Order: sequence, then C-alpha cells, then structure tokens
Amino acid sequence: MIAILQDVIFEVSNLFVNTFDNLNRVAKTRYATHEIIGQKPKLEFIGFELDEITFEMNLTRQLFGFIDPMWQVNKLREYMHNKKVLNFTMGSTVYGQYVIENVTDKATNIDNHGNIYKVLLTVTMKEYN
Repeated sequence: MIAILQDVIFEVSNLFVNTFDNLNRVAKTRYATHEIIGQKPKLEFIGFELDEITFEMNLTRQLFGFIDPMWQVNKLREYMHNKKVLNFTMGSTVYGQYVIENVTDKATNIDNHGNIYKVLLTVTMKEYN
C-alpha cells in the first residue's frame, strides 16, 4: 500500500495500478499587518492556516474492464458532496483528517459508445481541524 484516503487504497498490484502523481502539500501562516504612521508596517503572527493537499491521478480502465475509472471519480465526488471527513495516511505517515474541496476530472480517452477509458483526476483537500 502506498497511501490510503479513508477507504480509497492507493496501491500497485499485478491486476491494477491505483496511485497518484504530483502530491503537493501547502502549509501557511497568518500574519496581521499593523500600520504605523511614518514607518514601515509591523507584522504580528496570528496562527497557522489549515494545510492543503493536491494530487493528480491518471485513471485507466484496467484488466478486462473490472475497474471503471469513473467509479473512483464518483466516489471522491460523493465524499465531497457529503462533506465527509477523511483520514489520509501515506506510507507510515499519518497526515490527519481532510475534507475534499475540489474534484476536477478530464476524460482523455472515450470510445465510440461513450465509454470512458482514461481520466485525469485532480483532487484538492483541506485539513479538517
């Protein structure tokens, strides 16, 4: 297992590849700016922003069509619409709880019957605190 997002398992096996690329994690701080007459403003540390994680998945219909790429897209969209709080772990590192803020999918391979064979999926999650 490479990673797990609630019950979505990212792994590579002899039957299929279900993993992600370009994992980006953003951590930010918050500062207030206090204006001072005749001088440069002063910054005051307020706190930390919630972390944000974005990753891409290249989903392809796998061996004998057992895995439909839209199944995974729809599952992640369902989590987003239901405002589900998801546990995210990669390897032995527990990143914590996240909610999905954005799911973008782009069908890149469609047959003449409208079946989708390949989807580029981008998911953005925000830390749930």
